[in-house]
Amino acid sequence: MLLVMLGSGAPESDLKIPYKDFYTIIDQIAQTSDLLARYVHKYFSDIVLHSQELYKVVKHGGFIHYIVGNSKFYDVMLPVESIFASIFQDVGFINISV
Repeated sequence: MLLVMLGSGAPESDLKIPYKDFYTIIDQIAQTSDLLARYVHKYFSDIVLHSQELYKVVKHGGFIHYIVGNSKFYDVMLPVESIFASIFQDVGFINISV
C-alpha cells in the first residue's frame, strides 16, 4: 500500500524537514529513483510528526534514546542521525547528542 501511495505523488505531509541539506539529498536520490526519494521524504515527514507528539508526552527532565544508522542510496549518503537530531531540536528537545 505504501508504494502505491508514494507512486501517486509527493509525500502527503507539507511538513518541512529542518535539516539544512535534506532537500539537496532528496534531489540527489531522485536523480536515480524518484520513488525512493519520495519514500525517504515521507519517512522523515512521519518522524517529524512522531517527534512532535513525543515532545508532548515526555516529562520535563525525561530522556529519549534512538539507535539509528546512516543509509546510502545510489551513492548518496543519508546522515540519518544528524537529520533526527535536527528534527528533535526543531520540536523543542534540548541537550541532544549524537
